Amino acid sequence: MWHAVGPDRRVYTYRELYIRETMPSDVARKIVELSEGEAIDYTVASPDMWAKRGTTKGHLQGETIAETFALNGVPLIPADNDRLQGWQRMHEYLADAPDGEPYWQIFETCENLIRTLPALVYDEHRVEDVSDRCEDHAPESARYALMSRPSPAEKQTGLAPDDWIPRQAPKGTVGEVLERLKREHEEREEMERWLR
Repeated sequence: MWHAVGPDRRVYTYRELYIRETMPSDVARKIVELSEGEAIDYTVASPDMWAKRGTTKGHLQGETIAETFALNGVPLIPADNDRLQGWQRMHEYLADAPDGEPYWQIFETCENLIRTLPALVYDEHRVEDVSDRCEDHAPESARYALMSRPSPAEKQTGLAPDDWIPRQAPKGTVGEVLERLKREHEEREEMERWLR
């Protein structure tokens, strides 16, 4: 999944790649292709992508999936895999910001996330966790991304920057929104350079 973060800390999930039975190198190349022309700051991934796979006479060999991704142009950082905190973080981002819109905006292009997120069910034994009996691939990917961001509630606890001002969600196509966010970021950086 691809996410953009606005200056108001609102997260916009604008693209997904939902494929199965595909070699890691092919997935990485597809990510590079889909990301062409975009400034990707970082990519988080499940910590199990760093596990060594395959054995020969009891010795692990071969590269990890994370290494394969890096070799194909997609360097990864391990996601925070705390499931309970992660699902809670998702609830925080689904809450309304002061402007009445959720902190997390999901574009209609993310069909699998939109399909599977509302279908999640709680685990019978760990009621704060999601059951592993439901399709959670897209929501789990989103959970990893949101765990890499500060809680949107930090403003209410006084921990966020003073210039955090919630605004209406931007209108337009994904490309227009991303271009506008990039332009605003560049303008902010230019202003900060002038103020130094």
